[in-house]
Parts: sequence; structure tokens; C-alpha cells
Amino acid sequence: GGGRGGRGGGRGGAQRGPVMIRTLEGGPAAVELDGERHVYGLQPVLAALKAGKRIPRRLLVRVDLLESDGQVAHPRQRELFREVLQLARTLLPAGSGAGSAAEKNLEQTEEELVEREDEGDEVESSDEEESSDEDDSSESDEDDDNQSSSDEEEDDEGELSDEEQEVDDDERRDLEQEEDDDADIEDDEEVDQVPTSQPAPVVPHFAIKPRTKRQLNSLTRSKPHQGLVLECDPFPTLEEFPVPNADEPDCEAPILRILVDSITDPQNLGTVVRSSAFFGVESLLVRKEHTSPLNATVSKVSAGALEYSTVYAIGSTLKCIEAHVNAGWNVLAATPADKPTTYGEERTFDVSNLDSLPRKHTLLLLGSEGFGLRDHLQEAANGAISIRGATDLALSAPSLDSLNVSVATGILLQGLTNRLVDSE
Repeated sequence: GGGRGGRGGGRGGAQRGPVMIRTLEGGPAAVELDGERHVYGLQPVLAALKAGKRIPRRLLVRVDLLESDGQVAHPRQRELFREVLQLARTLLPAGSGAGSAAEKNLEQTEEELVEREDEGDEVESSDEEESSDEDDSSESDEDDDNQSSSDEEEDDEGELSDEEQEVDDDERRDLEQEEDDDADIEDDEEVDQVPTSQPAPVVPHFAIKPRTKRQLNSLTRSKPHQGLVLECDPFPTLEEFPVPNADEPDCEAPILRILVDSITDPQNLGTVVRSSAFFGVESLLVRKEHTSPLNATVSKVSAGALEYSTVYAIGSTLKCIEAHVNAGWNVLAATPADKPTTYGEERTFDVSNLDSLPRKHTLLLLGSEGFGLRDHLQEAANGAISIRGATDLALSAPSLDSLNVSVATGILLQGLTNRLVDSE
């Protein structure tokens, strides 16, 4: 009896570790999502569903939040969570609404497995007590009873083995069904993109899937997902960018754009995107190479602003700058205040005093975190803009000689926006 209890406890203890989801071949499944094919967190997921620029595939929701319909402590988060679920349910194919078998197709969690093991141990204990009573009733049959007890032990072990096999088969069937669904999605024809700020249409094979917190942590590498992960297509970028003539008379609404060259940190890029959305930047031009991809981290740090943004992927940064210069734009290179320029004083601006900056379409050039804007790109611009710090102002307080690119972007955008929208 003690032996059986020990073995049962051993199996129960093993299930308390991470639950391994196995592939059809028996190997461990991938535990991380493609960073460019998913978004996580309340605001990014809601923005992605609202903007309609990505094709959603599956919404993974923490199981307890799905069952409680988004009952979280913070009122604002609760409101956003319910809005996400409500919008996601409108994308479900006909006949697969909330609470359907497809939505509740959750792999066996570690708690369920442990509970089933505990129930099996209780059955074993009951069998042991009955066997003990029968042994006390007749000493002459002791040898036969011992043999019977040994046979029961083998049978119980076989039953437990069958139960474990049944759990493994359930996991395999669940995973096989999900892989079939994913294969169907890949085989479907491409769904047409819908306009910005319009909800996406009903998507074939879209599903809402419950997941444990541990599963979501594994998928996102313990990023702050807030119980939501949306599997979707990569963020779409545009190739051809329009360059309207900035010298046309009566320009009522100057355009403000940002060109990002070689910003490799997704945290910095996400902050730039968020600041751009706050200050009404018309679009972002992003260098295709040597720049952070527009992944889930960028969307999360931007608080979902990426999902509404217009982003152009630029092959030749130099040709892009030249096109704007030839169209009469202000093309301003963000440079340190103490760095000599070739533009002359009339085209070198301090962000705190932009009165002499022509009020017309403007392109702001941002360089990398460590080295700033490359020299040949600075030379192609027709002006420079800088921020003066304590060192430049000859203040006695100790200071650094530069700002983080994302912080500098916010300061520069505030100055440029105030100038371009000022009609006087």
C-alpha cells in the first residue's frame, strides 16, 4: 500500500512542473510566438482589432478572465478587456460564438492533471482498505490474499498507466485539431485589408482560445501580456510614398513626417511611434534594413499607436531624402547642438526658437541610438535641428551631452508642431 501511494505521489509531483504540450511526433512544441505575428496587452490587442490593418487569426485569453468575462480589479482595464472580448466575438465565424466548443478547446492544465491523479489515489486507498479487511477475516488464506493484493497492485498500476495515456491522447487530439485549423488558415486565400479605423470583417477560422497564465508567459517570454495575446498577420507597411510639392501657395496644413534610420531597439522605436501619434505625425518612413522590425514589443511600447500608424518601408534612405528636398520640404537632420553643420546659420535651428523655420511640409530625420544620423544623410538634408542642454548653455550643473533618441523625438516634435500649426 505504501509503495502504491509513493508511486502515485511521484506521478502527482511530476505533474506539478510545467505542462509540456507535445507535437504529433512526440517532441516539445514551440513555446514562443513569432514577434511580428502577434500582439499582446490590452491596448495593442484592442487597437489591432479596431484598426483592421492586420488579419486576426486567434485570440488567446487567460482562462479565468475569459470565464469571468474580464473581471479585473482596475475599472478602466475591465472596460477595455470587455471591449476586446465583445469585438473579438463579432469576428467569430457563424455558429462559433462565445462559449462554443471551439472557444473552450483548452489543453489539459497542470491543475486538472493533478486533480485526476489525486482522484486515482483515493480509489487506490479504498481498494487497499477493502483488501485489508478481507485479509483479517482468514489467516489461512493469507498467502492467497497477498497474491491477490499483488495482482491488484499490478492492475491498479495498469489503470493509472491507461489514465495517463488517455490524458496524453487528449492533449494530442487537441493539438492535432489546432494544427489542422492553422493549416486551413494558411491554405485560405488572402483576406482583403480593410481601411484604417474600420473593424475587420468576420474572419474564417478565427477563434477565441483559453490559455493558462503559464502558457501565455511561455508564449510571450513573460512579457506583460495582461491576459491577452492576439495571433495575427505582420503589420503591413507600404512601399510607395507620396511626396507632395511643399512650395504650392496657400499651404493650409503642413505635413509633418519622420524618417527613422537605423533605430535598432524596439523599445525606442515604440516610443517614437507613440510620440508621433500624439503629435499628429502624418506618417513614418522606416529604413528596411538595420532597423528594428515592427514587432509585438513596438506595438506594446507604443500603447497600440502602431496599429493606427501609416508606415512606409524605405529601401534607399538617401533617395527618399532627395525626393523630399526636391519637392521643397524642410528636411531637418536631428543633430547635437555643438556639431558643426554646412547649412549656415539661417538653416540651423534650435528647437526652442523656430520662428525662422518656413511653415511648410517638414521631414524630420532621426539616426541610430549610438551614432546618430549618418554623415551622408545629414549632408543630403537642407537644414538641422537640435536641443540645447546644460552643457550647451554653459550651466555649472553636471550633465550629459546627449538624450535618448525617443526622448529627443518628443521634444523635437513638440517644437515643430507648435511652429507648423501656428498661423501667425
